[in-house]
Amino acid sequence: MKHYFIINPKAGPVDTSNQLIAEIKDVFAGLDYEIYITKSINDAYSYLSLIVKNLTVETCFYACGGDGTSYEVINAIMNHPLARFAVIPIGSCNDYLKSYPDYNFRDLKGYVNGKLLPIDVLKANDYYAVNEVNIGYDARANYDCCRYKKKIKNIHTAYNLALAKNLLKMNRHTKIIVNNEVYLDQKTLLITAANGQYYGGGFKCTPYANPQDGMLDLMIVKAISAFKFLRMVKFYKRGEHVDHPKLKEKVVLYKQIKEVVISSNEQMCVCLDGENIFLKEVKITIIPQGIMMLFPKNDNV
Repeated sequence: MKHYFIINPKAGPVDTSNQLIAEIKDVFAGLDYEIYITKSINDAYSYLSLIVKNLTVETCFYACGGDGTSYEVINAIMNHPLARFAVIPIGSCNDYLKSYPDYNFRDLKGYVNGKLLPIDVLKANDYYAVNEVNIGYDARANYDCCRYKKKIKNIHTAYNLALAKNLLKMNRHTKIIVNNEVYLDQKTLLITAANGQYYGGGFKCTPYANPQDGMLDLMIVKAISAFKFLRMVKFYKRGEHVDHPKLKEKVVLYKQIKEVVISSNEQMCVCLDGENIFLKEVKITIIPQGIMMLFPKNDNV
């Protein structure tokens, strides 16, 4: 198998690309590998889109960065029968990997004798995501945070400003269709269609999600006041919101499904693995065993 390491030097609080490159050269010496350093947003996607057209052998593409790097890689290599996916976490957030607590994804030696396992992939219109698609308050806050941190280098400060700004316009009307029937048609705070359990830097939004069960987990928070939202955040962070007696069904809806269509009369900020697009309607489906993912060796699993 050939190995392509796609390294985002801007991922994470400091540039660790030189250290990672030295480690790759040491561990993969004698194997067929290439290293590519991304230069800008969407560079990984553009580069790999050309590479995959000419694949003749089984090839693993390592997303070395955060969730945004994984997003670019998966969108470039999906639907190519010889392409395999892997992640080396060096970004600020690698939330998808938190659904696999038994693996050390930073262990490069483990990948040499690693194992390929099928994982599900989310499809949102013509885009792909491995972890989650979210809409609403959290998606808008992420969008503003990405804008703010270009000027404010402290990501926590940028995120807090984004959260505060969006408290002023938290709830917006959405229509949600499940199994060709209207499931909800009212104002909501946020909606998440997830493959993994975590997002937003460690919020356990969909605690029952399994990236290999062929289902997407739909989690909806109905329209609530800013005061009530701030009170529920601690439960949301720990994944306790879904079964909390004061929140379940009254505020939080949770459903495992195959497909959902979400629409609004105005443009919605749709966040796919941390990357933002604006749509009035999005159809989200699960692709069971959508791609093979390389996991580092773990004799206990």
